[in-house]
Amino acid sequence: MILALASAIASKLIAADNGISTPLWWITEIGTGALVVTAATLFWTLRLQRLVRARTAELEAKNRELERESADRRQALEALQLSDKRLRMAMEAAQLRTWHWDVSADRFEVLGERPAEMGPPLPSSESGLDAFLRPVHPADLGLVRSSLQNALKTGEAIGTQFRVMLPDGSTRWKVARGCAIRDGAGAITSLVGVVLDVTDRLRSEQELQQSEERYRELFENANDIVYTHDLAGNFTSINNAAGRVLGYTQDDVHRLNVRDVVAPEHVAVAQEMIARKVGGDASRTEYELEVCTRSGSRVTLEVNTRLISRDGTIVGVQGIARDVTERKRLEWQLGQSQKMEAVGQLAGGIAHDFNNLLTAILGNAQLAQLADGMTPELRECLMEIAGASHRAAALTRQLLVFSRQEQIDRRPVCLANTLGDFMKMMRRIIGEHIDLRLAIGAEVPPVFADAAQIEQVVLNLSVNARDAMPDGGQLLIELDQVVLSKPEGTSTVAIPAGRYARLRFTDSGHGMRADVRERIFEPFFTTKPVGEGTGLGLSVVYGIVRQHEGFIDVVSAPGDGTRFTIYLPAVDGAVAMRADAPAAAVAAGRETILVAEDEAALRRLTERLLTGLGYTVIVAEDGAEALALFEERRKEIDLLLLDIVMPGKGGRDVYASVRAVDPDIPVVFMTGYSADVAPHALGADSGCRVLYKPYDVDALSTAIRDALRQPAAV
Repeated sequence: MILALASAIASKLIAADNGISTPLWWITEIGTGALVVTAATLFWTLRLQRLVRARTAELEAKNRELERESADRRQALEALQLSDKRLRMAMEAAQLRTWHWDVSADRFEVLGERPAEMGPPLPSSESGLDAFLRPVHPADLGLVRSSLQNALKTGEAIGTQFRVMLPDGSTRWKVARGCAIRDGAGAITSLVGVVLDVTDRLRSEQELQQSEERYRELFENANDIVYTHDLAGNFTSINNAAGRVLGYTQDDVHRLNVRDVVAPEHVAVAQEMIARKVGGDASRTEYELEVCTRSGSRVTLEVNTRLISRDGTIVGVQGIARDVTERKRLEWQLGQSQKMEAVGQLAGGIAHDFNNLLTAILGNAQLAQLADGMTPELRECLMEIAGASHRAAALTRQLLVFSRQEQIDRRPVCLANTLGDFMKMMRRIIGEHIDLRLAIGAEVPPVFADAAQIEQVVLNLSVNARDAMPDGGQLLIELDQVVLSKPEGTSTVAIPAGRYARLRFTDSGHGMRADVRERIFEPFFTTKPVGEGTGLGLSVVYGIVRQHEGFIDVVSAPGDGTRFTIYLPAVDGAVAMRADAPAAAVAAGRETILVAEDEAALRRLTERLLTGLGYTVIVAEDGAEALALFEERRKEIDLLLLDIVMPGKGGRDVYASVRAVDPDIPVVFMTGYSADVAPHALGADSGCRVLYKPYDVDALSTAIRDALRQPAAV
């Protein structure tokens, strides 16, 4: 348009030059052209501005997009770096190294930090398989090569545990895991994987295994029963002690509940103790209960329990149970022994005083029988008094036997002969309604015993068996030898190892309950009606057996009869039997005797008896007076007759003082029991004799003549 306008102006100018006079038109045309040019310029300027702004906006948008892409790339790079850092940290923490083996090029690439304990540095990326395997322990090298070759052939995953050698000669355990990489044709071109150091893990596993083995060894070999059960009472584990104590196998126990084992009357106790634990009682829960063994017998256990919790929830109970049956039995025996010892001391004291009274009664009755002008009726009464005194003396002897204060004359005795001679009398005592049998084994050893006391044992046990069979039955008496190589515990007593003569009494009577069996050896305890028993028969048996250093056991149950078993220590050598000497006549004499007795009645009786026998008697009320009289009339006195127990100075004190002056003077001690007449206390002098109360004139005269060692006066 501008060109056309310019062309028109030019034509007009040319025409002007040709003589045409058009100045106004020309001016008009020029102004019009200028306006057109101005408009065109403005148009293109505006258009160019729009184009510039559009391009500028486009470039700014492109720039912003580039900035966003740059930021994304920067974030991706940072995330990649962070991920790589985390991966490296994880590999360091896990002691991992990654490896890549290019099979065709035989080139290894190893990535990951290498802690010092992971062994020598692996070969560089230019190294081959042999260099890579150089740190592997020679014993494991073949296994590693085989694993790699197998992966190359089959493509199976690699999983091999091996050792590597450290520069200091130590070893570390590694685990290599990996897989095969195939190309497009399916051929294996490389292997990739990781190497993990498992030394610490293996060491921890080994320590854990050793700890578990130690625990298992303690668990299985503990003498105490160790067990666990759930809250329903079902056993979940138990050690071998259960088999030894209860007789159950592991399989048996896992099918049992606590209620199947614990005695019915003790189930409530066990439940209460567990409830206390569940209720939060943190104190030590230790208690005793009885359980039933597989054979049906009962065992006393001392149990201590604790709760088993998982994730704060109580799931069961763990317990330790100790067999205290033997301890309880020994405690019971100790209690019985202490009780019987106390009763024995009481019985001994009573017997001592009673014997003093009996001596006065018996002696005066004998003196009265010697008086002139005695009527038959009065003589008979005195004989009854003397007989009653002898029977009372026998009763006190039983008390003394029980309290082990009665003198016994122990010597080697053949029990077979003693029983054989005693059986005839036994059959008359037992009665024809009892089938009495005697069985004597071969080579029964002799025992050191008092034959009369053994006969008392046989008599008491036989009578006890007879009374248990009022309608008849069988009593079997057995005698044999038993040798115990180790201590043996019975139902009531523990017997040391050794050789014994064993005497057993087995009857078919009604038997005894457990509570009765526990008390049968107590003095004065009897189940017989009033007036039919003294309650001393079995107490005397117990005392005699213990005096003979023996042991007695009893087994009995209601309806199953009773068996008493006596163990008497055997002695070596031939049995020495001493015949009883015939009774000697009453011996008189003319010597002077110093009598010291604190009981006035006995003192007067002894004086009358000795005076009647022809002796001169000097009497003293106690030991102090006896010493004073001896010092005053020492040349006249031929013998001392001293009561052992007196107020102040006793007979032994008097004897010791007298012997310091006259060591050869003979002495006769008087006593109501023998516990205070120990040989070491009286001395070994041959003139020392003991006269046991109650005594009669025969025993008194014999003791005096034996002590004086002189023939009786004519």
